[in-house]
Amino acid sequence: MHFHGWGRTGRNVLNNPRITEATDKHGFLLVAPDGLGKSWDFWDKTSRDTPFAQAILKNLKTKWPIDENKVYLSGFSYGSAMAWRLVCESGQEFAGLLAIAGTLRQQEDIECQAGPINITHVHGLKDNVMPLPRGNNNNPLKGIELWRRTNQCRVEPNTVEKINIFTCHHWTGCNSGKDTSICLHNYGHMIPKGWMDIALTKIKEM
Repeated sequence: MHFHGWGRTGRNVLNNPRITEATDKHGFLLVAPDGLGKSWDFWDKTSRDTPFAQAILKNLKTKWPIDENKVYLSGFSYGSAMAWRLVCESGQEFAGLLAIAGTLRQQEDIECQAGPINITHVHGLKDNVMPLPRGNNNNPLKGIELWRRTNQCRVEPNTVEKINIFTCHHWTGCNSGKDTSICLHNYGHMIPKGWMDIALTKIKEM
């Protein structure tokens, strides 16, 4: 399930080859809901769209032979922040989160009631539309703080690797048993070319 960005619709997702080519290649059913008013309600805990998304997932399971252990959530920009909110409140429904260029603000004040989840987040260091939270020390790794804390990971990443244009920081062996990754690139607010293929390849290797 992938949430579109602000001012867009699910049709934009289904027409975006940076998403569809990867999901087709890896054999995923792509679901792209429409947000009310071409947006999403996600800033507060009582998000209007969390039960909406939960209802979509429940309905899908009645119509498709879905493996409940392989349901992944994704989103871009506002849609990414919406995905963060949904897994924070309903993470047990999903195998993992693939988030692109959108986070929740004031992560230090948020507690994810649904508990740990595998997450891979990608964000541009020059994003000025939904900038990555960096904290007082201007540290881009603060942008993933909520999930590092929720997944009970150590402060510093276990490994750092270079994948094409991405520098990926990985926390593995976390106390929760869930992995956390953030991949950074030196561009702006976008769905990077090739990113979804990289993320889905990693999922299938797990």
